[in-house]
Amino acid sequence: MWPLPLALPQAFNCTGSGQRASVLQMQALVQQIDTLVQRIDRVVDRVDTVVGRVDTLQLAKQQQGQRLDLVLDMSLDAHNTAARLQSSLANAAADRLKPLRNEQPGSPAYGQLPPQGAFPATLAERVRISNARLKQLAAFYGLHFAGVTVEQRRQAFEVFITHGV
Repeated sequence: MWPLPLALPQAFNCTGSGQRASVLQMQALVQQIDTLVQRIDRVVDRVDTVVGRVDTLQLAKQQQGQRLDLVLDMSLDAHNTAARLQSSLANAAADRLKPLRNEQPGSPAYGQLPPQGAFPATLAERVRISNARLKQLAAFYGLHFAGVTVEQRRQAFEVFITHGV
């Protein structure tokens, strides 16, 4: 708040009535300015309150996002555990396999299923999966199915879908 002058400067201390009116006008202007400053102070206080609330909401949103990430991770783990169990129990050619979701944090495909038709639908398809499809799946999962021959790479893929990396 601006301090109000206790006395007007010497130049305004005149005895003429016109000059006295100017002094009164100046005092009225000073009072108006003081009132405006008080209003501005109240507005600033309100803005500070709103900023505090926004900060609180941002923190709550961040915490909620962390909880959602945790739920996504748990859901992903549950899905892939069930898929690996189903794949490990497959023993007949027609037994169905369940595709795994991408487990690589930071991957653009994190949490997603591979493209339609890339993952073998049955045990018979897994046993004869092509080298091209193995490469496609390795790229999707961010992995390398090690082996010199296609058969070795198929075995590495089998280990991945039944036991994990």
